[in-house]
Amino acid sequence: MKSTIVRYSFFAILLAFFLLSGCSKGPSYEESLTAADAAYDQEDYDLARVSYLQCVSQDPSDIHVLKRLAAIQERDGILRDAYVYWSRVKELLPDDVDAAIGIARLARAIGDSSTAREEAFRALEQDPSRQQAIVIYADASMTPEQSSEALDWLSARESELSELPGYQRAIGNLVLRQGDVDGALVALHNAESLVEEGAGVFIDLANVYGIKGDVERADEYYQRAIEASDTNLMHKVRWARYRIDTDRAEAGGASLQAIL
Repeated sequence: MKSTIVRYSFFAILLAFFLLSGCSKGPSYEESLTAADAAYDQEDYDLARVSYLQCVSQDPSDIHVLKRLAAIQERDGILRDAYVYWSRVKELLPDDVDAAIGIARLARAIGDSSTAREEAFRALEQDPSRQQAIVIYADASMTPEQSSEALDWLSARESELSELPGYQRAIGNLVLRQGDVDGALVALHNAESLVEEGAGVFIDLANVYGIKGDVERADEYYQRAIEASDTNLMHKVRWARYRIDTDRAEAGGASLQAIL
């Protein structure tokens, strides 16, 4: 049923584009694709979207175009359309790793941990080294049984994956769920040593130091996460809430006021 709904949604998008663009003869497929790729490379995503839609209206099975449209819509927060495009890729290429990760990422964003975990693991079965899939698989392993299963699966691949910061980050979060705070810090600091600027790692470290009650170190890593992230509003809000929760209401309130 879900695949049928997604298929109808995909063709509804095409129909809407046809109606908006009218019946006049437009640019050729090759012209639209060239223009779309150039706009995308120049980060002119609005123009790229229009040109890619012109492409997909002529060939609804072009994987490259579908992936680009999914990425643009996801970037702009149009998650429903992004999900439709990633699902279309999955329909055409069931083993496509990018589609599995895209669906997993969107599912996690809307709180569907079951789908996120399933799709992330599907990606890992194809390519165990995909770090985003590793992190999502760990994050979406919510129950004690799932956490243990994920930890066992990842630990069995330590020799091939241990140099990946995403692997260390996943291990850190999984052992934290088992109550091993010090073990989580070891793994997350391993992840930190493998990246130059990793907002995700920094926010995880801030969280663990907060659990330990080390306010100074937690503040340090919240600040580093904010500095390392292009889209740091979420990190600012989390830091403000942490400051309020640690009896520093004035500082936390000032942080929230600065955001607003």
